[in-house]
Amino acid sequence: MSRKRQYDESRSDNPLRRGVPLNSQACELVRRTREFYEREREFVRLHGRPSVPADQVVERTSQTLGLSKRTVVQKGVLLQELKEKWTGEPSSGGNKAESGDLFLSTPGKKRFKPSPVTGIDSFQADAIRRHVYDYYSRKEYPVVAKLLVSLKQKNLFSGGKTSLKSVLRALGFRYKKLNGRKLLLEKSHIVMARSIFLNKLVGKDLHEVIWLDETWVNAGECIDKSWTDDSPKSSGNQPTGKGARLIIAHAGSSSGFVEGGLLMFRSKKTGDYHEDMDHVRFLDWFKKLLQQLKGPSVIVMDNAPYHSVIMDKTPTSSARKELLVEWLQARNIPAHMGMTKLALYALVKQNKPVSPTYVVDEVAKEQGHEVVRLPPYHCHFNPIELVWSDVKRYVRTNNKSFTITEVERLFREGIALVDAASWRKKVGHVATLINSAMAIDGIISDCPDAKCESILNHPNRIFNADEAAFFLNPKGSKVLFAKGERNVYSVVNTDEKECLTVLLNAYAEGKIAPPMVLYAYERIPSDVSESVPEDWAIGRSSNGWMTCETFFEYVTNVFHPWLLKEKIPLPILFFVDGHKSHMSLHLSKFCEDNGIILVALFPNATHLIQPMDIAVFRILKSAWREKNNEF
Repeated sequence: MSRKRQYDESRSDNPLRRGVPLNSQACELVRRTREFYEREREFVRLHGRPSVPADQVVERTSQTLGLSKRTVVQKGVLLQELKEKWTGEPSSGGNKAESGDLFLSTPGKKRFKPSPVTGIDSFQADAIRRHVYDYYSRKEYPVVAKLLVSLKQKNLFSGGKTSLKSVLRALGFRYKKLNGRKLLLEKSHIVMARSIFLNKLVGKDLHEVIWLDETWVNAGECIDKSWTDDSPKSSGNQPTGKGARLIIAHAGSSSGFVEGGLLMFRSKKTGDYHEDMDHVRFLDWFKKLLQQLKGPSVIVMDNAPYHSVIMDKTPTSSARKELLVEWLQARNIPAHMGMTKLALYALVKQNKPVSPTYVVDEVAKEQGHEVVRLPPYHCHFNPIELVWSDVKRYVRTNNKSFTITEVERLFREGIALVDAASWRKKVGHVATLINSAMAIDGIISDCPDAKCESILNHPNRIFNADEAAFFLNPKGSKVLFAKGERNVYSVVNTDEKECLTVLLNAYAEGKIAPPMVLYAYERIPSDVSESVPEDWAIGRSSNGWMTCETFFEYVTNVFHPWLLKEKIPLPILFFVDGHKSHMSLHLSKFCEDNGIILVALFPNATHLIQPMDIAVFRILKSAWREKNNEF
């Protein structure tokens, strides 16, 4: 059989087939060719011969297309090589292969090519994420070179360095310099969401938790791989399309699926299945589900939009002025239409809740239940995902007619086959992952005993202390100068850097423990000591900064006696940053002997995880600057 291609104008790889528009270069060559033959016709009429002899092929082609002879020769050589490749015949003058049988590609043209290496599914993504976490649990640094080798050894990834970097970025990791080393770190909002999730589950029996989720299945769900010799007898009857779609919602625990908790309906849209499950439909089903639960439960769900509709949403800066006034007046905050919109929105920002209140959470709370939300990209923390995998496998294996009615029947059968033993196995697997994540994130690893689990459930036993400098002569953000001046100067006082160090100590109930003001005095003047409130502490150091001795005196002489006075149960958790003034040996021994569990926060992360930095000092310093300017 000859290897020679047969020319066909309808072939998809023919760039000149009918219906395909010509690009600008091809149109220009067509114009040049037509103009050449019009000139040639006139030349033949006048002289009786062509301007360029017909046997001078290169010259004639060059004149026709307006290209150099060198370009014509190069393309001709390339065409001859392609002829030999496809026809198997040597290049010669008698070769009858037509140039129309062969196509030349554009040099250097970039063509889209889908990458099967980076196109991983959710389960592969979770496996890679857990593999990265394993490095941290072994106290190793996960860099791309190491990850590439270990992932290939476990058959989790088959691409190269560039593809692996793309996958890691898609999973929320980033390559960041930290403490002189470059480490692979997650984005801050993912770390924060996971920390909140894990803390809410500390001390909870995960086998009693209700795990909730939605999924979908198509009428064309079938096995896509099988042993075949490509003959008609071993070819399946798989459908060419996905077909109609079913949307399913359910919940379960180690005892099995919640009885009467199945929601199943047919989709009317072709996009993402989340488009069909809106908040009204979900809330109606969720209320019915709560009635099926036997007692107060912890319900875990993801952050889908229909799960996260906010109750009494705080208006944004683009909201109408009337809405801002209405929102403020509903909270008994003085506001009226005569105020500017900027002033109204400033009041909104000052009084908006720290965290949003979700409609679903309040509905569950009214019936004694608690909703806990999964962090982003952590579907492996939900065992119902593994249950859906088993049920869909049953549907794919037994689907023969590929109708939506048949798939609905098979899905119900698959759900019935998942018993309590299967649920317990999957919840146990997830419990192992969650406990491992708790150890990696340091949720309970720094606690000396199991009492820490109970402490985290009592807000009056969780404390955080931190210091901040308050400048007595803060700089202004603007200066006044004459229009047209090229050099602008700011006149400052010699004491512009003079400041006070203030230590604030608060606990999770939202209350303040006795604070301390630190002065740069060898001896505190009497007028200063008399001006400080009675329940405040006064400290001193040579430069006005916190020292080991000053912090030790605060804990031993102020904080600990206050704990005993307020009858706060010991032990308590006392979170501080890792500054050397907080980490002295004599302080650690005192805390160990007196029921104070001293926990140092992660370095270079206090701006994200320390409550004082996030919620207190920023607002307090803003008010301090305003009062200083008024003074």
